[in-house]
Order: sequence, then C-alpha cells, then structure tokens
Amino acid sequence: MSTYSKVVKDFRQNRQFQHICLFWQAVKNLHGISNSTIHLVRDTFDERMMSATNPLQSGNEDSTTVKNPTTIVKQQSSPGIISPDAFIGMKAMLAMYFGDFESGADIAIKDYDYAMKIGVGSSSVVIGTIYCAICCFAASSTSKQKQQKHRKMARTCHSNLKKWVKAGNPNCIHALAI
Repeated sequence: MSTYSKVVKDFRQNRQFQHICLFWQAVKNLHGISNSTIHLVRDTFDERMMSATNPLQSGNEDSTTVKNPTTIVKQQSSPGIISPDAFIGMKAMLAMYFGDFESGADIAIKDYDYAMKIGVGSSSVVIGTIYCAICCFAASSTSKQKQQKHRKMARTCHSNLKKWVKAGNPNCIHALAI
C-alpha cells in the first residue's frame, strides 16, 4: 500500500492518492487505530480539512471550520478531489459496520441523491447504495421520529438496486438479495 501510494503521489495522481488515503483511513477506523468510528479523522485522512482542498462541503464560507463533514456542495467534481459518491459510500459503510445506523441513514437522506447524480457510471455508487439501504432499513426500526424518512430512502435505494439488476448489472444481484 505504501509503495503504491508513493508511486501515485510521484506521478501527481492527486485524485487517486486522495481515494487511497480515504480507504486507508477507513481501514484504520475499523482496526480501532482512530478514536473515531464513522468520522474519517486521523493522520492519513482528515475529513475536516476537505473544505479547504475540495468542494465536498456546503455552507462553509470560512474554509477553516467545517460545520457538517457529510454535506456536499452541489457542483461537479474536479481533478484532484475525492468523488462524493466514494466519500458517502465510505461514511455509510463505516456507519453500518459500527452499528451507527441512524448516522448512516442521515448521511443517505442528506447526500445520496446528489451522489447518484454526480457518480453516474462509478462503481462506488453501487456499493454506497447497498450501505445506505442497509443503514436506512436498520434505522427505520430504531428511530420512531424519522421512521418514514428512513423507509422512504431505503425504498429508493432498493428500487435503484432492482433497476440495476434488471439492466443486467451482475454486481447488484447479491445486494438485492440482502
């Protein structure tokens, strides 16, 4: 991993390097190296710093303070930044693995539709959809106040998976079965 990331960095492949850092920080969170569970904050990748380097933040006029790390600016991604669909998928995955379904469902409700629009053709959209659906279905049974919103988003994710299976995507069949 360190050799690959060094080569990517040497060739100035900023977008790929940021994605490697994102995934590596998620691995560290899963190993318990980071004090945080679903927040990607540590030495490898720090989501609080994203507002200064890329447009995954909205409502941040001051780029030094991050109000909400999962809210995404409604604009196209540009080279050198993390794609919103990968970021949302990673946050939903961590929420699912750590059992924080409410946070995963909130991430899905706020940002899933935008990630679907900007991540057309990206493999991380399918993976993010799976994790968002699981978080929303699980959260709908735990939170009575937001039950309707969570179920609606879970159904949206489920219908997208159905649509992709009907279109012949073999990577979605197992997700639909879950």
